[in-house]
Amino acid sequence: MIQEVSERVLAEAYAHIGYDIKVLGMPVARALMTSNSGKVDGELSRVKAVAKTYKNLLRVPVAINSLQGFAFAKRTDLLVTDWLSLRPYRLVCVRGVKFIEMNLAKFKVDCQYVSTFIQAINVVQSGRADIAVLPKITGMHAIRELKGTQVRAIGEPLATLDLYHYLHFKNAAIAPRLLLVLTEMQKTGRIARIRDEFIHQSDF
Repeated sequence: MIQEVSERVLAEAYAHIGYDIKVLGMPVARALMTSNSGKVDGELSRVKAVAKTYKNLLRVPVAINSLQGFAFAKRTDLLVTDWLSLRPYRLVCVRGVKFIEMNLAKFKVDCQYVSTFIQAINVVQSGRADIAVLPKITGMHAIRELKGTQVRAIGEPLATLDLYHYLHFKNAAIAPRLLLVLTEMQKTGRIARIRDEFIHQSDF
């Protein structure tokens, strides 16, 4: 869901330099491996730290989106203030969401992993985990899709991170032109307006 904002920003940016984009839906972890291998042209948007692991991806250094990490739970009495506060609970996460994986590893917090955001919400709804740790907008979308779940976002944001577009190095030649367009979109507030319009339309 969060990637739909990135797609709207990039569709406009690429149009300015004469390209149409096509976005292929994949599980999060597989998408990174596929883009890093060069089987596709790039990665829609990811956190800055992705470049440390996926060496074939070139980051375009203008933030095109942002995300917040949040805890999702059925119980409203769970105290969640930061990553360390998650330690007492049984957690479920989505494989491939790198900023969550890295922070949980950093603070030595265990988590069971699933492939999709809907699966994560279902694990909490069924009582097999206390908390799902997810990007906020994506988690909210999964809740809406399921209908009737008692799972809700709780506590404070665990993290707020910028998201960047990545190109496979085979496409490095177009990066300077794309950077110019995205820089202008950022300066004029166009990127922020696209995000605000999306959130308003989605009623989050």
